[in-house]
Amino acid sequence: MSEPPMTAVVLPVPESVAEKTFSVRVPTWDTPEFPAERPREEEMLAGRHQLIVVYLIEALVAILRKWNRPFEVVTERGLYFELDGKWSHCDPDIMVLPFELEGDGAVRLRDMPQAPLCVFEIASPETVNKELAQKKEWYAGMGIAEYWMVDPVSEPTETVRMGAILDGGPLQGWQLGPDGRYQALSVAWRDEERSWVGYSPVLRHELILSEVLHGRLRDGGFRLREPVTKVPVRPHEEMLEDHEALQSDHGELRSDHETLAASYKDAIADREALIFNLVAATFDQDTAQRMRVFLAQAGAPLPDTGLIMTWLAGGESSQFLSEVRRHCGLTDEEWRPTGD
Repeated sequence: MSEPPMTAVVLPVPESVAEKTFSVRVPTWDTPEFPAERPREEEMLAGRHQLIVVYLIEALVAILRKWNRPFEVVTERGLYFELDGKWSHCDPDIMVLPFELEGDGAVRLRDMPQAPLCVFEIASPETVNKELAQKKEWYAGMGIAEYWMVDPVSEPTETVRMGAILDGGPLQGWQLGPDGRYQALSVAWRDEERSWVGYSPVLRHELILSEVLHGRLRDGGFRLREPVTKVPVRPHEEMLEDHEALQSDHGELRSDHETLAASYKDAIADREALIFNLVAATFDQDTAQRMRVFLAQAGAPLPDTGLIMTWLAGGESSQFLSEVRRHCGLTDEEWRPTGD
């Protein structure tokens, strides 16, 4: 499987596609003619395919909420359109709509004020040919601005470099050109990231398919990333877990702080007791008590231990108390001991 050159030019996205706001709520259908097309349980794919779908839904919602405009991100909805005078349908893995839906049934292209902004398909061996040929033609005919296909390679460290299903690489995108046909979007392999990297002009984000699955294995190695900051869009569950972890870390830090504070308080108390006992042993209890009163009256901290040792070396109680008063900012006139 050869690696294709990716030299496509990104076309400007028309304002009507990228910016227009639609306040209408588009109806959905669940009738015999337009059934909701719920996928059967046995058709739901697990593994990396499903991880990518779940991640994409959460990441797209996170991006679109910042636009402050109506939107819907839907998965496995029956999409009905008219082809050669007859109704046809398909079930895109993910559609991004620039408006809201009424209900959760199937949707008709005829009811939409504008075609979906973009569609994502996660390839599988059973559907890859239809998605690359037939669906690509359908989506272009509907006027969908972007179409992306992702190869959910099951053994990423061995196969993501070339892909397991898609010819031409495991991440491919197309942009609708002025002629109503899709043109390939630039997607390139970056050795320094061990990833395929593309850019969505509609979403204004990079698409990353990594050789190495991310730590929590919730995105299948696939990420959307802000192109300037290079910050990946993270799923809600991952951010919630990080928030809970931060709360837990904060609780542990607070507990450690309280323990240290208590230990420090005990150490201060032990030092004070040691100093006053030393003063009492050098002179007498009355000198130690007067020192306590001086410090309390001035609201002064206990002097440095080295300084106290220097004062004690003088050998005179009166001189020692004079040094203490000076440390506290008290003059002999200001000091009036009670009971004298």
